[in-house]
Amino acid sequence: MCGRYGRRADKQRIAEWFRTHNTNVFDDPELAPTYNAAPQTLQPVIRLNSETGEREIVLMKWGLVPYWSKTVKHKYSTINANADHLTSSGVWREPFRHRRCLVPADWFYEWPVVDGEKQAHAFNLKDGSPFAFAGLWDRWKDKKTGEVLESFAIVTVEPNEWMSKYHDRMGVIIEPRNYQRWLEPGEVHSLPFDLLRPYPEEDMKSWRVSDKVGNTRNNWAELIEPVPDDAPKSEKKTKRTKPPKELPTQRLIDQDFETHRPLDDLLPSSLGDQRKPASNLGLWGSPSGLPCHMRHLSISLSNSNADFLRNGSFCTISTSRPRIALELRGTIVNGLEEPR
Repeated sequence: MCGRYGRRADKQRIAEWFRTHNTNVFDDPELAPTYNAAPQTLQPVIRLNSETGEREIVLMKWGLVPYWSKTVKHKYSTINANADHLTSSGVWREPFRHRRCLVPADWFYEWPVVDGEKQAHAFNLKDGSPFAFAGLWDRWKDKKTGEVLESFAIVTVEPNEWMSKYHDRMGVIIEPRNYQRWLEPGEVHSLPFDLLRPYPEEDMKSWRVSDKVGNTRNNWAELIEPVPDDAPKSEKKTKRTKPPKELPTQRLIDQDFETHRPLDDLLPSSLGDQRKPASNLGLWGSPSGLPCHMRHLSISLSNSNADFLRNGSFCTISTSRPRIALELRGTIVNGLEEPR
């Protein structure tokens, strides 16, 4: 798959490389060159203008939303389109026929496993020139608000032999001489299936980069700087866990008590009765001698000696034997447990 890429080209270089005419879209400060383009972000793509037929730069969200989708959210990822499913999947069929685009990039990232650990690597063309991923796009409209969202996906194929050492898929890279052919819509008999192939490995290179690229919030030029292959993997900061808070306990009765009542007598039917007197257990738990009412009970076995404890607003019946667990949650007021 292709799940992260970078682009250092400015609007002038993209316009020259892809021969586009509208470059005002890059006046938006949000679309400065990115060193860590991630899914669900807005990225520039190249498509043909439906009226003029000229190439134009358009901002789209990475992660294709089909025009027929009821919502913008998906149960599955649509950042990549498997080339084997372009004509069989309802998500890709129409975009492949009528809405193809080019995704400008200068490199992309993958995380191969080396010595049992993932390492971030960057990949680009040996001559360092910009390139274009084969993309598909679609337009979704919210029927309630009328809001329109344009989004795209990158087409992937099985990798070349060299790339297969790093991942089992790779994005389709379109050569400049085939840009126009990829962009032009066509019928089934003229679709550019022959362009769906891995890029020649002899024209590509890779190098290890900082593991910080794994965090989508990191986006600076140093991410693309080479890192020695034998450099240790950067350690992740571990979250500090707070020790459990110990609540002071206060014993409300001094003597043990014993109950031999059946389990059905201890628990309300289906817990529907939210206020069951503790006197049913043979226990008078409040200092004033009034019965405490229980709002929530959980029990495994009865027939055991137990103590009645109070921790602030949390009350419980504990036991010297581990097979019983009766629990009371709430606040005791004048010997009565008030539901929260």
